[in-house]
Amino acid sequence: MISGCKYNFFAQCFIPFSTDSGTLNYSLAMSDKYLAVGDSKANRVAIYTRKKNKKWTKAKEIAAPKDSTPDKIGHGFGKRLALDQHNLIISASTSLPNNQITNPKDFQWKTSINSIFRAVYQVNLSKKFKI
Repeated sequence: MISGCKYNFFAQCFIPFSTDSGTLNYSLAMSDKYLAVGDSKANRVAIYTRKKNKKWTKAKEIAAPKDSTPDKIGHGFGKRLALDQHNLIISASTSLPNNQITNPKDFQWKTSINSIFRAVYQVNLSKKFKI
């Protein structure tokens, strides 16, 4: 049982905000203190912390790093998450048709149809940070 959630077949730990995109909850990672929720369509990861009443509250958002490929194209950041106590690993990945690519240097692989970008970022949630 997840502490702070009532266990049935489904457990609701928090209610997403109305501004969250359709990909909210695409990726989740959880520790005793943090719940990270990836929203790769909105290019961000929401961080929730558990209050004394055991309810999860949104504490901050992590956006794609400035001038990174996900920042330039507007999606892909937060597709997969892993969390070990305070260390959050965030993956970003996306692919675009080659005819939509304006800067091929932003992508690591190119097929006959698409160009592909992948990256991994690390954030220590126990410290103040800017990504």
